[in-house]
Amino acid sequence: MARLTCAVVLAYPLVLHVCVSTQRLSVASYYLAGMLLLPLVNGMVSQRRVSVFEVASGAFSVILLTALNSHELLVFKLLPVTAHVVLFGLFAVSLQQGATPVITRLAAAMRSELSTEEVVYTRGVTIAWTAFFLVMAILSGGLAFFSSDTTWSWFVNVISYALVALFFVLEFRVRQLILGNRVDYGFVDFLLQLMRIDVHKLFRRR
Repeated sequence: MARLTCAVVLAYPLVLHVCVSTQRLSVASYYLAGMLLLPLVNGMVSQRRVSVFEVASGAFSVILLTALNSHELLVFKLLPVTAHVVLFGLFAVSLQQGATPVITRLAAAMRSELSTEEVVYTRGVTIAWTAFFLVMAILSGGLAFFSSDTTWSWFVNVISYALVALFFVLEFRVRQLILGNRVDYGFVDFLLQLMRIDVHKLFRRR
């Protein structure tokens, strides 16, 4: 069930882009609602206690279905902007004095001990991601209201994901250059370690 959820989420940008291009937003509406409902279904199927997040996701799915009936494209255009703003906020808040930067938390979850150089470097990467999400929020918002639907869709559903992938690759290369022998793992291993991290626990840490 978890693999199905992952596959559905990964396919969402492509599905939305095709639906926008072919003017079949109703299909994308039901797809998004179903995607948001999957966490709740997954919790129920696994016969464990359903989390607040899963219940909220299910409720949001129902609310979206109601809103999407009359404001489909507007909702789809607001979602990327909202996502980037939320990520910008999470990363920016973690840079405040006394807080632990997000990327530093990720690094600590992957390695038991971090050197001073790694702490400094991961803070710098957190700043870079913060700026990245801010720029992406501005671009996706600007294109949503000042460009054609097709141009907007190409950017948020195709180009933006390519930019995220490129950012990951470039950051890993810079990491190798700056930290040298401390990076004793390959890029694929790095991605696999990131995927194993419990994000919920990560953001509950102080």
